[in-house]
Amino acid sequence: MVESARELRTAAARMSEGKGVSRDFRANFEKVFGKGSATADNFTSVASRLEGGAAALQEKDASVARADAGTAEQWAAAGLPASSPGGSNATQRNPMYYAVNLGHPSRYELQVVGHEGLHPGAALVDQAHNGVIGYAYSPDRQQRRAFELLAPALKLINPDHLMLYALLK
Repeated sequence: MVESARELRTAAARMSEGKGVSRDFRANFEKVFGKGSATADNFTSVASRLEGGAAALQEKDASVARADAGTAEQWAAAGLPASSPGGSNATQRNPMYYAVNLGHPSRYELQVVGHEGLHPGAALVDQAHNGVIGYAYSPDRQQRRAFELLAPALKLINPDHLMLYALLK
């Protein structure tokens, strides 16, 4: 996440100075966020969100919103469903606490870890299309379709899109 943020900040600075960025760099960004989204402002916004997500994953102060990981036993003790790779138990904790279920057999651990870190770190919520929350790797076909159909403006603030970009490399 930090490396992707650094690259985006460099690209934004180059564009602000009137210099260009490579066609591949622009294409990768637009592949995730939509045609025409590769602007200096969007590079800077996404970089800031990724940095915030990375900071939340490193936060140790239990009095602030943060993200963490727990074993399957810790996950169950918190009352979270075993079927979920990540989530929040905000109704039982104050401040909000986002967690990754280390006991879940997901193939997308880095995606889930970063996704949950972006909630408190960048104050992002999962975005929806026609009332269906869009998740890139959901087992639910409707959620995967909603992910694909999100408007470009929503993709720029959707945790799964940000992580998809960060993990492109």
